[in-house]
Amino acid sequence: MPEGHRTSEETWIKVWNKSEYDKLYKINPIDSLALSAVSKVMRSTQPQKVLEAGSGTGKLALNLKGLFPETDFTLLDYSEKAIENSKKYFGEKGVKANFCHGDMFNMKAFKDNAFDLVYSSGVLEHFEFKERVKALAEIKRVTKKGGIIVTLVPYKYAPLYRLGKKLAEIRKKWEIGLEIPLSTMRPEHQRNGLNPKEHAIGGLTQATFVPVLCLIAEKMHSLNRKLYNSIDYKLPGYLLSSVARKE
Repeated sequence: MPEGHRTSEETWIKVWNKSEYDKLYKINPIDSLALSAVSKVMRSTQPQKVLEAGSGTGKLALNLKGLFPETDFTLLDYSEKAIENSKKYFGEKGVKANFCHGDMFNMKAFKDNAFDLVYSSGVLEHFEFKERVKALAEIKRVTKKGGIIVTLVPYKYAPLYRLGKKLAEIRKKWEIGLEIPLSTMRPEHQRNGLNPKEHAIGGLTQATFVPVLCLIAEKMHSLNRKLYNSIDYKLPGYLLSSVARKE
C-alpha cells in the first residue's frame, strides 16, 4: 500500500468526521457533473455490474442507482467511516447496494473480470504517477474484457479551479492534502494497455472554487439543474473525463 494512501486516509477521516452528515449527501455542482459524466457512459453501454473504486460518501453511486435501478452497484473505499456513512444513507433511502471496505490498489475481495464498468471519481488526483498506474492496473484486472473504465480527475487547464485552489492553499483553507490537476491520464492508461478517449467538462462548475463566483454557480445549479448540467458538460472546465475499453 503506497504511503500516500495512508496520508490520504488520515485526511479523509478528518473530512468525514468534521462534516455534518446531512451536508455530506447534498448534491452540489461537482456531484452533478460527475453524475452526468458516468451516466452518459452507462446509457451507451448498459452495464449490469458496476464498481465505484474510491466511493467516498457514496452519493454518486446512490444517484446512479436511481437512474439505473436494475444495475448491481458495489462501493469500495479505504475509509471505514466512508463505508459506514454510505451504508447508513443507502439504508435510509431504502436502496440496495454492495459495500466493501478495501484498498483500490489491492482489491483482493474481487475476482478478475468481475465488473462490466468500473469508475473512479475524484480519487486518482491524490496520488503520484506510479501510484495512479498501479491503481489503474488493479481497476483493469477487475474489469471484464470488453468492459469500460471511467476516471474523473481535476483538469490542469481549468483557470478558475486553479485560482480557487491556490487561494485556499494560501489562506490555509485547503483541507484535502495532495491534489494534482492533470492535463491527461493517457500515459497512465497506456502503461496498462488502455487507450482512453478524453475530454474536459465542467466549465461552469470550476467557478465553485472561487469565492463570490461560487455563490453564483450554486444558485444557477439550484434554480435549474437540468439546464446547468447541459451547459456545464459541454464547456471545458473542472474535470478531465477519461473513458477506456478493456480489450
